[in-house]
Amino acid sequence: MYNSLPFKSFPTRLIVEIVYAQVFWLNSFPSDNGISRLQSPRMLVTGTGIDYNLHCKLECGSYAQTYEDHNNNMAPRTIWALALCPTENVQGGFYFYNLATGCIISRRCWTSLPMPIKVINVVHKFAEKDKASKGINYNDGTSELINEEQTAVQADMSDNIDSNETESVGVDAGMAGNWNTTLVDAEVSGVDAEIAGVGATGEDADHMLENRENSSAEDSASDDRDSSSDSMVDSVLGDGNTNDLSAQ
Repeated sequence: MYNSLPFKSFPTRLIVEIVYAQVFWLNSFPSDNGISRLQSPRMLVTGTGIDYNLHCKLECGSYAQTYEDHNNNMAPRTIWALALCPTENVQGGFYFYNLATGCIISRRCWTSLPMPIKVINVVHKFAEKDKASKGINYNDGTSELINEEQTAVQADMSDNIDSNETESVGVDAGMAGNWNTTLVDAEVSGVDAEIAGVGATGEDADHMLENRENSSAEDSASDDRDSSSDSMVDSVLGDGNTNDLSAQ
């Protein structure tokens, strides 16, 4: 159906009516997978069939000029419209898409004509007004909601990605900070060790000086004791010599 029409985009109402027309014709013929191969679903449900002379006068989407009731005034005698599907009455009427208003009308009299370029442009204007895309999108009528949900999900995913990147950067910064702190602590520990070593070396030097002073004091004391003992010996010897001389 879509390929047989010269339109690049369709108004929403026109697409809906075209779908209704196709369902009408599908239900008008027996189905291979139905409960009967001789009677159509329409016949089984409504009890009425299709009359070729009444219901097959126009093809869906064809252009026609419908006749309007009028009196002796300046009102238009016809309306340009697109044929849709039969009205299923015994008079053989059809539903039409009014190209002047975009509404659906039913008429019993019309004149089928070739489709001019002006009709195609009018249909495209109605489609542009409905913000219709080129061609037909087959979905369940919730494409806008699906697109909004997908956009929201993508936004959430991008936010999660950004937060994960931020967290990873924070973790890397934290690791770098910990690494620098560890290095600083190690360096400070080394400096403390060196200071401790220097302190220990100073204490050793003081201890050595004290030992030297003590040893020098002990040496001087021993020298004093030696000199005093020598003097005592000398005095004893001197006294002995004197006694010997006096005895003589």
